[in-house]
Amino acid sequence: MALMAFGGLLIGALGAGLLLMSVRQYWIPDCLQSPVTLMLVLLVFVSANSVQAESRLLAVTVMGALLANQKWVDVRHIVEFKKNFRVLLISVWFIVLAARIELQQVRQIDIWSFMFLAVVLLAARPTSVWLSTFGGKFTWRQRIFLLLVAPRGIVAAAVASVFAFGLSESQIEGAERLGPNVFLVIVGSIAFCSITARPLSRWLRLAPGDPQGVLIIAAHDWARAIAGTLQEQEVSVLLVDTNATNVRTAGMSGLPVHKGLIFNDGLMDDLDFSVIRHLIALTPNDEANALAAVHLIEVFGRQEVCQLSPFGEGGGDLVEGLGQGLRGRYFRQDFKVGRSRGDGQGDGPDHSV
Repeated sequence: MALMAFGGLLIGALGAGLLLMSVRQYWIPDCLQSPVTLMLVLLVFVSANSVQAESRLLAVTVMGALLANQKWVDVRHIVEFKKNFRVLLISVWFIVLAARIELQQVRQIDIWSFMFLAVVLLAARPTSVWLSTFGGKFTWRQRIFLLLVAPRGIVAAAVASVFAFGLSESQIEGAERLGPNVFLVIVGSIAFCSITARPLSRWLRLAPGDPQGVLIIAAHDWARAIAGTLQEQEVSVLLVDTNATNVRTAGMSGLPVHKGLIFNDGLMDDLDFSVIRHLIALTPNDEANALAAVHLIEVFGRQEVCQLSPFGEGGGDLVEGLGQGLRGRYFRQDFKVGRSRGDGQGDGPDHSV
């Protein structure tokens, strides 16, 4: 166990350090960072297992944890690749796992198998979550929700099935029951979480039925007018602006507002997106609107991210020519809307927007 822990930690840290140094020194072209990352993950996986059997999972987990928590290089594109690859890999693994279980093994599932599933779902996992969240910044409602739906442990259960096949090949007595029981845990976990998560979140008042809130990037006069109109229609709104006067005026008007740059990760962590579904960037700077839209597409989805359509002289022409991948959807007006650019020009606000 000590060798497994040491080997996994050391090789995982070395793999993460090698990747970070390569990306930070620009040794890897951007287009090759995802495949090189995958290559290094496989190298760490195999190397750790060569040093000490079964340390491979710990090694790649350590590597991923270090990459996710470092602040030296931007790994968002690698994370995006990981998300897509994870869905594909786990989906294929479930099919392979189910295909390797024969019908006579399924018949071995009995009342004791379901009792084991109940202990996992209602005792073992809640206990682990309770201990893991002890002292954390969770409300009692959040902790109860986590107790019943997390951790699902699908990957861990799938790895356990590998041990089951290995034990069966070694003719260990009773090993043939491990595979079907692991498969039952996987199916039971998915079914239990899928059925209970939504009604439980509503009963605990943790999630709205259908969030339709709007995040508005700007707090100038007619942005506040739009937000006020939405509030009158009982639509949740949240304004973000860097101008202290705009922020103060919005706050005095009773509008939820935050001061800061939307690109700031600290501000993003402070915002409550539980009731927010749409984004509209309405700043006087067309380039800033495009940058905000691109930054938040991964949060809301492309179809929910809009920016004020560029017009006027200078930068607007530049943004107008950008492709869809470098901006949000255009929030167009049926009539002319005056925008104050801080220089006294423009037709002034049109509150009919």
